[in-house]
Parts: sequence; C-alpha cells; structure tokens
Amino acid sequence: MLVAVGILILVSVGGAVAAFTLRHQGPTYPSEWDSRILPIVHFDEQERGMVFKHPVQVLFMNPKAFDKLVTTSSNSLSKKDKQDLQDQQAVMRAMGLIDGKVDLFKEENDLSSSGILAYYDFHDKKVRVKGTALTPDVRVTLAHELTHALQDQYFDLGREDSLPDDPGQAYRSVIEGDAVVVQQAYAATMSQADQDEYNKAESQGSDQAYSNVPDILVAQDTEPYIVGPAFVEALKDKGGNTAINEALRNPPASTAALMNLFTYLDQPSSTAPTMAALEVPAGATKVNNGDATFGALQWYLMLARRLNVHDALKAVDGWHSDTTVAYRRASGTVCIDIAYQGTSATTTAVMSGLLERWKAVGPSTAATVTHPSGAVELHTCDPGPAVKLTGTDRSSDALEVVAARLEVAGALLKQGIPDSAARCASAGTIDRLTLDQIVSNDDSAQQADQAAVTRAIAACR
Repeated sequence: MLVAVGILILVSVGGAVAAFTLRHQGPTYPSEWDSRILPIVHFDEQERGMVFKHPVQVLFMNPKAFDKLVTTSSNSLSKKDKQDLQDQQAVMRAMGLIDGKVDLFKEENDLSSSGILAYYDFHDKKVRVKGTALTPDVRVTLAHELTHALQDQYFDLGREDSLPDDPGQAYRSVIEGDAVVVQQAYAATMSQADQDEYNKAESQGSDQAYSNVPDILVAQDTEPYIVGPAFVEALKDKGGNTAINEALRNPPASTAALMNLFTYLDQPSSTAPTMAALEVPAGATKVNNGDATFGALQWYLMLARRLNVHDALKAVDGWHSDTTVAYRRASGTVCIDIAYQGTSATTTAVMSGLLERWKAVGPSTAATVTHPSGAVELHTCDPGPAVKLTGTDRSSDALEVVAARLEVAGALLKQGIPDSAARCASAGTIDRLTLDQIVSNDDSAQQADQAAVTRAIAACR
C-alpha cells in the first residue's frame, strides 16, 4: 500500500488480491459456523490438514456499504500523504519503472476496489462478503479468505505488521500463495458449469481492475498471487503441508529466498543480512520511501523493465544484502541510492555489469554506478515527467518467469530428484525458453517447455 493509514487487510480481487486499510474493533467469535459455508470450511480443513480452533464470523454486507469499506477518499489524505505520493512517483521514475505523471493514489484505489468480493481482517477475525449470493466466484473467494482465517488461528498473521518491507513481502507471498493453492483446489471440485461461471467472473474482474493500470503497478500488487502460489506448490511438492506450515512459522527471510526455492531451503532463517545504512548527501533531505532494504524482488523488476529477464534473474540470484535511501536535493530533484552486495565477488561483479547496461539504456546523466569496497552502488535521479520510457512494460510476465522456475523445481523434487540436480535443471529449463514461451499456454509452448526440461535434466547429470 502506498499510503498506510490504519491497518492492512488482504482482499480478493477477481482472482488476484489487493491491499487496503481499515479500522475495526477487536475479535469476537460466533458459537457456530454459518451453515451455508460449512462445506467450504470442511474443504479447507481437509486440504490443509488442520481443523479450525473456533468458528469465524462471515458477514454478508450490502454492496454499497461494502464498497465504502474498501475504498479510500482522496479527502482523507493529509498534506504529508500527498507529498509522500509525489515522492514515490519521482522515485519510481528514477528507477525507470514509470514515466510521465501517474496518479498512484487513484491507481492503487482502483486496484483495491475493482471486483473485490470478500476479505479477511486478521485484527477483528471476521470475513466480510459483498452481497448475499453464494455464486461460484464468491464460494471460491471464501475458500481463499477462510484459509487466511485458518492460518491466523495457527500462525498469527498479525506478525506481518511488525516486519520490514522486504521480509514482509516474502511473508505475505507465502500467506497468499497458500490461500491461492487452496482456492484453486476448491475451484477444481466444482461442476463444469460453475467452473465456467467462475472463470468468466475472474476474467472480467481482472480486466476491470487492471485494464488501465501501468503493468509495473499490477506486478507489484499481484506478486503474492503469482510467485506466492508457485513457491507454496514447490514446498508442497517437497514436503507436503508440513513444509507449508514451517514456512508460515518461519517465512523466507527475504524476497531473494522467496524467488529461489533453493535459497530458502539452504537458509530457512527468518533474519535477513543487512548492510550499513547509506548517508543522505549534504544539503539533501531524506524522503519517506519505506525501509532501508531494497530487496531482490525490487531489483529484479527494476532490471527486467529495461533488460533481458533471464539476466535480471541471474543477477538477483546472487543477492546477499542491500541498503537504500531516497532524498530530495536542494534543487528539488528526487534521487535514490541503492548499494548491493552479492554472495561473492563474482555475483557482485555480475550485478555491477548489469547496472552499467541498465544505466546505458536509460536517460543520459540520470544515473551513475560506483564500486565501494565489496559492493556496487547505483545512484539514480528522477529524470522528470517529460522523459518517456522505451520498450514494453512486461513486469507481470517477468514474475511469471520466477513462478515458472519454482514450478519446475517443485515438479522435479516431487519426482525424487535430489535438490542439487533440481536446482540445476530448473534454472537450465528457464534458460532454454524465451519469455514468450514461458508465458504462453499454447501447445507449441508446452512442447517447448517439456523439451527444455528434458534437455536441462540431461545437462545437469
């Protein structure tokens, strides 16, 4: 969420999920379940191998009252909120993610409001539903949201509030990934007619929510529902629900561990390494752009916006730690400095070379790359709204590449292939496929996928 006022709630948006803010009273629990949703409750329990400790209240609301809850009026923004949004826009231009003038508040509000059917509030422990009809899409959404309630009863989702941005993103992706996997399993049990109705509603909801939004904002909003399910499915392939539960207890320490299953398996620690904080240059004023850690996911999306996604993914696979600071110069220009340290001198050098290429593709004089001891540092400034980006924004497709590698890794582990061979073959598979092949669902792309897996396994023996 770009403007944080109140508490964070996770909500389903036509098959994806958005974040918005609310304030509610503390939790109260009903003595029994609403009989209409008991079949979904029992499905979630069976699918996740856990029994609800107590019923959860599900409130079916008047649509207008529901919509009022899930939207935020611009009149509620303070002067500081508006300045923070302007600064965030300038930082995103400096990173080469957007151009021109983007109304981030409107775009985020649109993402949060379009097609929302229900949400679980982990503060007051209630599920709220738009309307009273249990249509197929509402039932699937309830399977998702009740999974959050089940998670909360065993693993305390409120921990997310205290996590820094990058590990918080990783944790949120596990939470949402688990719920999406359950939701998909539930949808598969419905009649074909109900599945068709659900798929139609999901497609219409996504079109409504995302049709006029820059793809980078869509990617940032939907990452937990693209990468998260692939990560959870891979965990399930390796260790079943036990492995998923462990990831909810001790989530990936960073988005680097979320994006690469074997990084997580190698180091399932909940504490990410840190770097010494960067100083704001003399005469500049720090702007509020979140925590000091930039994170592998942000590096990846930034690099992939200008460069080959395969190169971007290899670079962030070498992530060990980073630190960032954004500031406004006396001239008024907003800049961001980001320092990166790889797992070795080699991986740091790989990132250094890629940043030089990234800089060369962008606006002249807008960025510099330096090399402090053992690290590489990017300094980049807002080129202004008049500078236009080149190329097509395929940020969402870039996330599909990460998800595809996780899916291949999970499938190989499920076959009993050792971790080292699965690590090699999953990376090799992605290397052998183009971006278009990875995101396509046609028969020729699927044949290419299988051929790539076969060749990668052979090469890794």
